[in-house]
Amino acid sequence: MDSITLDGKTYKLDSLPEEGRQLAHQASITNTHIKKLEARLSIARTAQHSYLDRLRNIADKKA
Repeated sequence: MDSITLDGKTYKLDSLPEEGRQLAHQASITNTHIKKLEARLSIARTAQHSYLDRLRNIADKKA
């Protein structure tokens, strides 16, 4: 990562102080973690919908 964009403005990382570079790195790690969590949540929601669809089919056959 050579630069970071904040509020539409791009900053070169090498022009930032060390603390700024560290914060940019931490933000990048956090962003990756959030994307992974969102993917896992999507999988869980898909599974939940599948379970509920199967439950509806079973319940409708009993009704």
